[in-house]
Amino acid sequence: MAVLRLADAPVAPEMFHQPAADLGFEAEGIGVPLAALHRLNSAPEQLERALAGLVSDGLAELHPAGLRLPA
Repeated sequence: MAVLRLADAPVAPEMFHQPAADLGFEAEGIGVPLAALHRLNSAPEQLERALAGLVSDGLAELHPAGLRLPA
């Protein structure tokens, strides 16, 4: 959720699987919450279930470009 709140555009699901260092660590950028997510050392399957849960619960919506907060 923190990643989606900070993003100005839909976040491609594959970004959640990339190493956080590739996304930057600006104080207000999405790299910071993604770094925290990667520190949890979640398995790819856990991330997929979490993203699917956000969509199924209506907390995020799937857009052609990726995930975003509901309009």
